[in-house]
Amino acid sequence: MKILIDNNGCPIVEGATVTPILKGWSGDKKYRVETAQGERLLLRVADVKEHDRKKAEYEAIAKAATLGPYMPQPFGIEVCGKIIYYLVSWLEGEDAASAMAKMPDAERYALGIKAGALLRKLHALPAPVDAEPWDSHFARKVDGRLSDYRRHKRQKSKEQIERGEFAKKYLKDNAHLLQNRRQTFCHGDFNRTNIIVAPNGDVGAVDFNCFNDNKDYGDPLFDFIHITYTGTLDPYYYTGLWNGYAGGIPSEEFFKMTAYYFAYDAFSSLGGNRKFDNGEFDKKVLAWYDNFNRIVPTWYLHGRKI
Repeated sequence: MKILIDNNGCPIVEGATVTPILKGWSGDKKYRVETAQGERLLLRVADVKEHDRKKAEYEAIAKAATLGPYMPQPFGIEVCGKIIYYLVSWLEGEDAASAMAKMPDAERYALGIKAGALLRKLHALPAPVDAEPWDSHFARKVDGRLSDYRRHKRQKSKEQIERGEFAKKYLKDNAHLLQNRRQTFCHGDFNRTNIIVAPNGDVGAVDFNCFNDNKDYGDPLFDFIHITYTGTLDPYYYTGLWNGYAGGIPSEEFFKMTAYYFAYDAFSSLGGNRKFDNGEFDKKVLAWYDNFNRIVPTWYLHGRKI
């Protein structure tokens, strides 16, 4: 398929209709391409300065494509002047966030089960054998987040500082949890808008472009950090997500480790400004965990009828 880029950076695909996609937070430009034969593809365009990251992203998609037909299949990556682009197959269906709006509680829970099972399959893909041990890698991230918090502490309210101390204590008391963590392939942004529900009910994942420090691997449980960024949290879907991932009720280790990552992410509000910080992450997380006096978040529907 021949793709040309005009002077405005917009793609021209010979013999095909190109429609811009305006959803998403990424700085990339995305387009749905439909050929005269009815084939649909996703075209993603970025500045060539993003070459290494886009190449890693494309390779991540190629890894995930091995899991089955209802995953984006790679069709090529190219550099064209000042841009880099790649093509993957289009997943027919609607994103989970839209699909859930029409579902009763039990169906949203069932969808979460399916999404959790899909994420478990993604996490079966191994990390590189020479990957840095997770405890040293993530300890640096925690140190950086806490240093940022200390620099901005004077600008915070008394209530924010109190929440920060609760989160900091949980991180300090549970740093040992980082030792000997298994590392796998990670999606990086497994939120509801990146889960596609097929007409037959199958689920697939898109948008493999939010890696941990530009790496598509890490502790698989860190992939649940996206829940912090959820606007209105649906307890049925997310309980299903965790149960589907664990194949039942998650273990105590699972709950302790996910609480650790949420404590870490609370400092996106308590530190300096971040692109996606809405100023409420710390308040939300501390409420979920009762200031980390519990390891199971309040929204998890353990023991409640679904």
